[in-house]
Amino acid sequence: MITDLRCCARAWERGDESTGSAPAAATHALVELPLPWPSKVESTAVVSALTEALGGDAKVKAVVPDEWRPSPPGQTRVILHRAEDAEFRGYARTSISVPTTELAEGGASLREALAAASPASGVDVLVCTHGSRDRCCGSLGTSLAARLRLGEAATVWRSSHLGGHRFAPTALLLPSGTAWAWLDDELLAAILHRTMEPAALRRHYRGTTAFGHPAVQLLEAEAFAAVGWSWLDGPRTGRVVVELGPGAEWAVEVTGAGGAWEGVVRKVGEVPQPVCGQPDEASVKQDAIYELSDVARRPAPGAAR
Repeated sequence: MITDLRCCARAWERGDESTGSAPAAATHALVELPLPWPSKVESTAVVSALTEALGGDAKVKAVVPDEWRPSPPGQTRVILHRAEDAEFRGYARTSISVPTTELAEGGASLREALAAASPASGVDVLVCTHGSRDRCCGSLGTSLAARLRLGEAATVWRSSHLGGHRFAPTALLLPSGTAWAWLDDELLAAILHRTMEPAALRRHYRGTTAFGHPAVQLLEAEAFAAVGWSWLDGPRTGRVVVELGPGAEWAVEVTGAGGAWEGVVRKVGEVPQPVCGQPDEASVKQDAIYELSDVARRPAPGAAR
């Protein structure tokens, strides 16, 4: 019997699947924006202007400003992660400080500034701490971000909504584009440092954000678990080969370091999306239940059989 009415605890206890829920985007943008944030951060002038300047394929996240590396006075830091090729090799990271007034105004000058952003190495770990959006992210995510000690390996950002608050604490790792669910500090450190095999992390893996379709994310997770961390080190592709049943069944394919993988994903049901503090009967949204079958692997050309 489930007695904890937090949405993330209920989703975990009843065995919900997080894979297939990664927040897909061709571009992820991080913009420093001081708290407090409204429930819908996209309604702020800064996030709205940045979203318009980057176009519809971008997802903009507000992040709490880095107090250890502050931007110059009157400037706002923007970090962009862009998927540049048909074969996904990780997002290309650039960074720029934009005059805050120019950022809020948007328009052509902002687009020009973003186009001039300089390549910048680094790993960004976004932990959702958006309390005005969801209490689980606000409490559990904030606690996780405060405990993390990753040293020089990555910059940890307290982020606005990453989707999937029922999977809190959630995190998005960039430039790898991997999204994760139900984390603690040990799990997140193990993911970043690759000290635990992906197969053991299977239930925590939401998917790669470069692949937009849930069915592709499901098959990609299967390949990642089988191949291991090297799967993330080379180019990857994923696509729906054919829709076998309208909105309910797809033949999919992914390719990567371990070769090519094929499979069939079917929607086999729905489950009420949990809402914090309320029973399932109060849910107004449904989450799809998917089933992956007929998985076959073809080795890469020239690989030993």
